[in-house]
Amino acid sequence: MNRLIVDSLFDFNRATVKSFSSIFELHENENECMPGFKKGIKKLPVPDLYYVTRSENHLQLLETIREQSDGVPVYLFVPMYDSKNRTSKFDKLQQVIFDKMPINWIEVSTGMICDLKESRNLREKNLKKLKNDFGYNEESLQKLQNESGVILAQGKEFTIKTLSTPEEAIEIAETYYEAFFEGEELPKEASQYYAQYLLKSKDYEWVLVKQDGKVVSCGQVIKGKETASLFSITTRPNYQGRGYASMVVTLLLEIALLNNYQYCVLQATMEGRPIYEKIGFEHRFDIQVIGTLRDLNPIVNKIENWFGIYDIDYQHYHPVKYYGKMIGSAVVGLGLTGLLSYSLVNYLNK
Repeated sequence: MNRLIVDSLFDFNRATVKSFSSIFELHENENECMPGFKKGIKKLPVPDLYYVTRSENHLQLLETIREQSDGVPVYLFVPMYDSKNRTSKFDKLQQVIFDKMPINWIEVSTGMICDLKESRNLREKNLKKLKNDFGYNEESLQKLQNESGVILAQGKEFTIKTLSTPEEAIEIAETYYEAFFEGEELPKEASQYYAQYLLKSKDYEWVLVKQDGKVVSCGQVIKGKETASLFSITTRPNYQGRGYASMVVTLLLEIALLNNYQYCVLQATMEGRPIYEKIGFEHRFDIQVIGTLRDLNPIVNKIENWFGIYDIDYQHYHPVKYYGKMIGSAVVGLGLTGLLSYSLVNYLNK
C-alpha cells in the first residue's frame, strides 16, 4: 500500500511531462524519477514537479538535481520520515542533506490512501447534495471519455466542469499561485507555458469550479498504472469556505471509480488530513518535503560568493559557520577601512 503512494508521484511526473512536451523531459529508472527543463528553459514557477527516489541513495539524486536544476524548485520526498517516530537513521540522513543541499524550506506532508468502493458511503452526503441541489448525474461522467468541457454540476453562482480551454489552464496556474504565493500574480512566462498545456489526456482529468468568469477552485486526478491519485486540490483564498474543494474531490473520486481503480492516494498537508479522513482516506506515513529555490532571496545571491551562503535559512542550520563568516567578514571590512583611513591621513599630513 505504501508503495502506491510513492508510485503516484512517478505517475504525476509522467503525466505532467506529457502535458508540457515542449518544455520538459523525464529521466526515470526503477528507483528514481527526475524531470528537467529542456535546453533554453531557465526557470518555471509552476507546475511543481517532484524529484522522487525509492532507494536510500538520496545523495546521488541530490547531485543530479543540483546539476540540472539550479535555481528552480526541487522537492525531495523522504518516505521514511515519521513525525511521531523519528529515527536516528533519518536524522543522520537529514543532516547530510542539509549539508549538501541549499535548503530553502521544509514541510511535512502526509501520505494517504482510500479504498474507493468501501469508503463510498462516507461521500454519499456530498453526492446527494451534488445531485439534489446542483443537477449532477452519473451519466455526465461517461462523457469524459471522449469530451472536454463537460458540465458536471451547476449552481446559481458557480459551474463545475472539466478543463476545456487554454484560458482555463492559465487560470488553474493563477489559482495555485494565488493560494500558495500569498496573492502574487502569475509570472508572464508561466502564463505562456500554461497556454501550451495539453487539455485532454488519457492520463489525467481536471475538475474546475468557475465563478465570476474564472476558475476559483480545482483539482486533478492522475490515472496511474496501478492507482489513481489526486493532486493540486486548490481554492483561491477569497473563495475558500464554500465547500468547493469537497465537491471537486468527491467528483474526482467518482472519476477514479469510473476508471475501475480500487485505490486513490494523495499527499495532503497536515492541516488537511482530518478533512480527507472524513471522506475515506487513511493515513499511512508522513513525508518530509525539502525545497530549494536559490533566487528567492536576492541578498543571498549577492553575497553567496563572498560568504558561501547558499540558502535563506543557512543561519538556522549552520549558525556557527554562518555567524562566524559574517563576523569574520565584518572584521576584515573594518580592518581594511581602518587601513585606508590611516593611509589617507598620512597622505594628507605630508
